[in-house]
Amino acid sequence: MDNYGIAVTRLDSDCLTCILKKELDRIPEGTPEEKRLAYKQQVLSMMGRVHKTMSPSEISRDIQHLQMEMFGKQVDYPQIKSFFNKKMMEYLPKTVEAVRQAEDPLRRALQFSMGANYIDFGMPQGVTEDMLDAILTDSEQIEVSEDLLLEIREQLKEAQSVVFLHDNCGEIVMDKLLITEIRRQFPQAKITSVVRGAEVLNDVTMEDAEQAGLAEVASVISDGDDVAGTCLTRVSEECRDVMKHADVILSKGQGNFETLRGCGLNIYYIFLCKCELFRKRFQVPAYAGMIVHERDTADLL
Repeated sequence: MDNYGIAVTRLDSDCLTCILKKELDRIPEGTPEEKRLAYKQQVLSMMGRVHKTMSPSEISRDIQHLQMEMFGKQVDYPQIKSFFNKKMMEYLPKTVEAVRQAEDPLRRALQFSMGANYIDFGMPQGVTEDMLDAILTDSEQIEVSEDLLLEIREQLKEAQSVVFLHDNCGEIVMDKLLITEIRRQFPQAKITSVVRGAEVLNDVTMEDAEQAGLAEVASVISDGDDVAGTCLTRVSEECRDVMKHADVILSKGQGNFETLRGCGLNIYYIFLCKCELFRKRFQVPAYAGMIVHERDTADLL
């Protein structure tokens, strides 16, 4: 049983293959063969014991803890995150102007926020600045479901409390742009931003929120956890409470989708399809933008 006691199959066989390909070779150069063998044996043993209700984010979290124990810190994610936060802040003035001049500012801000979801170092293909620039430059071409956008707009008109679940560094700057537009159009809504409770890959933490000035537009809280997603059985009581009582939840990224789908809350999942499983699941090309409401995840369980 997981979120709110609902048993949901979150694990796909393709996810296991992807995780293995990604994690088995994350061994520092020069590591003795005996230690290399021990690491791979432990990873395979862990993978053999995972339950089908575990999300890929939870499995990766446990393997990353093993890596830290055996090899220490391998990637300086704080430095990477600071770089992409600064890069997006430099990009911000022209996105602000684009939103200001747009025929539909909310739609345009959503496209920028969605496009910045590309910044995800949890993906095997990695992240390049050229690809990021291309996606943001062409972000006006990202398809947005007009029906769901209208639905979000109508719900925001009535909402008193909105929760925004953040995902990655850099992306948070474009999330701030979207929140700013939501506040401009729907000033009655109190917005709470939720970030990770500890360092995990390039996901957003309180430090990133501070660097991006997120507190200028929202009340910022930590989810109290170190999974690259939002597991309702693991997050802090404060986080569960604000989510449970939110009129609308906007959730960014594949990790939040995988950990939350099936929970029954009024969630709109917003992400780019960055992996093969998501492309097959939604029958879309790579890096297609998606908005999915929680009610429409039933066929995916």
